[in-house]
Amino acid sequence: MKKISLILSMLFFTMFITSCETETSVQENNDFQKSTTFDAETIYWSILGNTESGMDQFDALTNEQKQAVWVFKYDRFLADNTLSASQIDAVNSAKDYVSVLDFSGEPNDTELDALEDELLSAFLNEDTKNFLFLSLENGAGDINAPGYGNDYQTTGCFWCWQEVPGADPISPCTAILNSDGDLVGYQTTVLAYRSRLFFRHGSRTFSVNRNCDEAAWSASGSPVSYQ
Repeated sequence: MKKISLILSMLFFTMFITSCETETSVQENNDFQKSTTFDAETIYWSILGNTESGMDQFDALTNEQKQAVWVFKYDRFLADNTLSASQIDAVNSAKDYVSVLDFSGEPNDTELDALEDELLSAFLNEDTKNFLFLSLENGAGDINAPGYGNDYQTTGCFWCWQEVPGADPISPCTAILNSDGDLVGYQTTVLAYRSRLFFRHGSRTFSVNRNCDEAAWSASGSPVSYQ
């Protein structure tokens, strides 16, 4: 009887170990599948091509996914350009920074200033620095739909700035006329946050022009300005 009990115990123990190993293997496989369902390259191009709600699409990602999208952006820039050693170092600094960045937290202006200065020092070009620091675009050709002010959020890039919520316009909505007296559009000046690395908030604000409409122009007293 003791011998039979021993055999049964060993058999149960073997079945238990096998079962645990199987469950562990299944769990690891599920975790692997979950980890490979996110394709940073596909999402990157989807956001870049989504001229209506690209920023909203980015906002819906997890923090790790946001990191992966920005890392892909920098990998793409490194692969597509002939760069000097200092430029490679600067891009890698930005890449390292976003790879551990908490996009849900408050932006660290001191760190962002230092990174921005490093990029500008390496490239000596404000436009290139801006593409590397403010936008998922790597150059003007990525989106061939220019825009100004609010239009950048829907017909151009998805970056630049975010109007301070609840802040009154700095200037009235004004009709802009050309030298022939033809209406070009309506514009006002508002207080805005600069959106660095897609942080749509921050401690620094500045004035920026944005489009307004005829109703806002009438409500402002119908002021006129010539280009």
